[in-house]
Amino acid sequence: MSGARLRPSFEADKNKIATANEALRERAGDAAGHARRALTLAGIAAGCPANFAWRGHRRARAEYQPDDETAGRLRTLGLAWARDYDAASAEVRALYRLREWGEEAD
Repeated sequence: MSGARLRPSFEADKNKIATANEALRERAGDAAGHARRALTLAGIAAGCPANFAWRGHRRARAEYQPDDETAGRLRTLGLAWARDYDAASAEVRALYRLREWGEEAD
């Protein structure tokens, strides 16, 4: 049996991490580990679209293309999301919705 078939989906794992991250924030409050959780969500919010755009195996926002402009844009957004937990969290939820249902978040 192939190891790839036994390994859980990378994208699903990222969404589980993001969900657990949000639950921890609700339980611990803003102060405890807030910067670390924001950085984690920023990595997911910037990394998954880059992966999807370059590999083409999942939906990504239409403006994300496998080019230098997208790389720069995601880098800039990732740095901003690392400082803004709520924005990073909203982007992860929007990307999940886009991935699963092909719709932008409201």
